Formats: sequence, C-alpha cells, structure tokens
Amino acid sequence: MNQSPLYFPLIPALTKAFSLSFVLGKQPTNPDSLSLEDLISQGQYYLIILRTQHLLTTQSHTFPISELWSLWLLRAESLRLLLAPRLAALELNRIKIPPEARIPWDFQVLKILLVGMASGRWKVAINEWFVMVSETRSALVQAEENKELWRLRLRKLEDLIIYGLIEGKVVYSISFDRELIVGL
Repeated sequence: MNQSPLYFPLIPALTKAFSLSFVLGKQPTNPDSLSLEDLISQGQYYLIILRTQHLLTTQSHTFPISELWSLWLLRAESLRLLLAPRLAALELNRIKIPPEARIPWDFQVLKILLVGMASGRWKVAINEWFVMVSETRSALVQAEENKELWRLRLRKLEDLIIYGLIEGKVVYSISFDRELIVGL
C-alpha cells in the first residue's frame, strides 16, 4: 500500500517564495549554526520549517512528548505565517494520535484554525471552538491555580470565533454574545 508522505515536498514556486521570505531579505550566513530560538527571533520561517522537518524525521525518538508537540506547533505556525495553511493542515491531520493521548490545548486550537483557513469551512471550525469553550470553562471552574491562564485561553477562543465569523461570513443561529463565551 503506497501511503502518502507525512511531509509534502515544496513545489518550486513555494520554495522560491519561502526563500524570499527572510526578514528584510537578509539570509543568515551559516543557518545551521543558529538555534531554533535564533531562527524564531529573526523570523526565518523557511529555515524553521526545514529544521523542524529534520528534527522530527531524524531525532524524534530522542525528544520527550512535550518537545515533539512544540516542534509540530512551531512547524505548523511557520507554515501558516508563510501563507501555507493548507500544507500545515494536511501535515497536522496526518499525525497519528492515539485516542488516549492528551493533546495540548494550543495544538487543538491551531489545528482547527488551519483547517478552517485551508478549507474555508468556518462554521465547522466555530462549532469546534464552541466545544473547546465549554471544556475550557469547565477547566477554569475546576482550576485551583492558573485561573488566569484559563481566562486568557477563553479570550483567545473568543477572538478566534469572531475571526471565524468574519472570515466565513457566518450567520450564526444562536444568540452570540460575550457572556456566552467568557461567562463574565
């Protein structure tokens, strides 16, 4: 059975566009000597994509789970910033995640955003964010500490839902107000 690759090869037009995306056209002289943090601070998204692909394919067995999630998030966000949300969504959808796995909140949010951007199915994305709002509000109520983190997450979901409504020009059938999402 011929299974399509997890990483999609970049077509020449994208490769050229990505290579021109370096901040102010300045490319580092020796990019292999820079850490991921340096590449992030310099906005070198194309190099971040290449580096994370290398790390995920050659050294993934040496990283803890939290580091793997971070690499996937960094790679997907870099693809999004280079205007390739469809490519990022395809890669994230191909990750085999066991049903019992605990998926990071940020990963879920970004995956929904990328699928919405790639497919234009904003109503589906909004519905998924509403489910996350419910789960996040429950976590806020149960949290004994880090309540501010959960409040910030609710605010982020609020912004994403508004963004989805605008992008999709979705007319939502339920009354949509700040109280529903945030519970102020």
